[in-house]
Amino acid sequence: MIFVRLVHWKYGADQIAEILNGKGDWYSSEEWGKDLRCRANSDLKRSLQRLIDQWIDSGQTRPGEGCQSPMERNLQSIPPGYEQSLWDIIVPLWKRIRPRLGLNPDGTTNFLCSAPRLDVDNLAFSTHETAVWFLVQSLQAGRAHSLARCANASCKCYFTYERTPRRVIKQGTFCPECKSQASIVRMQATRARHHKIRVALAAKLLPQWNSRFGKNRSAWIAAGMNLRLSEPEQIGRNGKWVTQNLDEILAEEDRRRNGKS
Repeated sequence: MIFVRLVHWKYGADQIAEILNGKGDWYSSEEWGKDLRCRANSDLKRSLQRLIDQWIDSGQTRPGEGCQSPMERNLQSIPPGYEQSLWDIIVPLWKRIRPRLGLNPDGTTNFLCSAPRLDVDNLAFSTHETAVWFLVQSLQAGRAHSLARCANASCKCYFTYERTPRRVIKQGTFCPECKSQASIVRMQATRARHHKIRVALAAKLLPQWNSRFGKNRSAWIAAGMNLRLSEPEQIGRNGKWVTQNLDEILAEEDRRRNGKS
């Protein structure tokens, strides 16, 4: 049984998201048994997820910090955690999956983009080939850049942007259902950034303190910090913040003293 399905390039990215979210099966022909269909769809989802995750991660501007630039994604880059570029994965299969020029009944030509046939005797290769074909079709339509993965750890669903962001996304990508989580992440990132600035400033002031200054060390450092911080970032004058974060401050001061990056 030869099974061929055509995918309009416009909808390729949306279909990918549906498959990855478990909302649609690609292999659905009743000609195959239920067990075979389940295995084929499971293998396809697994292969497709690896490819799409690598494609999305190729747009990381600062790996590990949730910063994404969808328009900077690149087939030839190898993001952290991956061993081979998508380019090297696609090229060996290109002759088998590339669109072909066909002849219409009226004599005009058209591109044919039929999906690879399912080879029941080599399921792993067949589903991998189809996963690569899906990515390629989405790339041809320019829709692959719209694919995203929700940064909410309890969601992790895949979705597509109506309009692909052209700016850098700094605090992670969130699906429409998790947008409220994005504001929490931004707030936490802001707090973490302010805390880092305070620790660095305290570590700079720490070796300058002298017991002759007439104030205890924490209070003296706090006073010096407040002179250099904007009003919203200032800390209490009694030095309680310095005392509470002394271990971090000492570690930062040690790092600076020893020239560690």
